[in-house]
Amino acid sequence: MASLGSVDVVINNAAIGWDEPFASMSMRAFDDVVRTDLVGVFAVCRAVARPMMARRAGAIVNVVSVAGLRASPGQANYAAAKAGVVALTQTMAAELGPFGVRVNAVAPGYLDTGMALTIDRRLLERRTQGIPLRRLGKAREVASCVSFLASDEASYVTGHTFVVDGGLSL
Repeated sequence: MASLGSVDVVINNAAIGWDEPFASMSMRAFDDVVRTDLVGVFAVCRAVARPMMARRAGAIVNVVSVAGLRASPGQANYAAAKAGVVALTQTMAAELGPFGVRVNAVAPGYLDTGMALTIDRRLLERRTQGIPLRRLGKAREVASCVSFLASDEASYVTGHTFVVDGGLSL
């Protein structure tokens, strides 16, 4: 990393999903999602933590999901991984905070892009009716929250998960 300069901000946003009911979910489906969505976040954070601690500065923003905050039938692997990242975020915030490194998470709900587009259109329309704002979120709405958390404007914010879901999780 020294040849590339310092890392000031990390945004962990990589994820996969492999949806199926818990009782029929294979170990491979569970392991693949957890390895990508949780272990991947751990690996990236571990790679940047010490240099950030040495500089006594840095911001890490982990993108999770409302699936990690409440029951998400058909997504035991994804929900467990995202809940794990929420706990990892809080733990890292407590451990890295004394070194000036902030760690937060953003939990989007259904968006008009990405994974939500793989859901059957009729099912997505029904789920949208359960969102108090009665619409899907936009990627830029989540990006605005991530941008805030990565900025100096959030210099006194750490260890929190910001929910951007139109009220879905109420």
